[in-house]
Amino acid sequence: MLSRSIALILLVTGFCLGIQAAQVTEKTFRESARLLDEEAKKLDVLKCSAQLADLLKVDRVVVETNLLQKKITFSTLATAKLVADKVALQVQAVLDDNSKPDWTETLQNSGISLAVAQEHLDNLYSEIVVLRLDQKTKRKK
Repeated sequence: MLSRSIALILLVTGFCLGIQAAQVTEKTFRESARLLDEEAKKLDVLKCSAQLADLLKVDRVVVETNLLQKKITFSTLATAKLVADKVALQVQAVLDDNSKPDWTETLQNSGISLAVAQEHLDNLYSEIVVLRLDQKTKRKK
């Protein structure tokens, strides 16, 4: 049953991504960030910080420090990591340089299109949904 649920979620998410790919705007990028943050808030970050770190390809300490201590949103951390990879910086350096960044401007200045950034956030959204389902099923056992 769980695998069917995951397959359905991924199918619907993929369908939505396909529809939105041709229409990426600042508004749709911000909506993807908002949806990702809403889903990430439902996670027990302490229990899944290793998985979140793996998703972002950062150290677990970066995830815990930014999400738990600094209260940075998951989409902000994910977008900062995308920028950091593009400009060859550490993610923490990007976050420290952009206390309240306009990510659309930062992405543009880094040579990253909104479409690429939104696809990145949407893919992470799918992964977060799977993590949440995994947490739920582990609690029921």
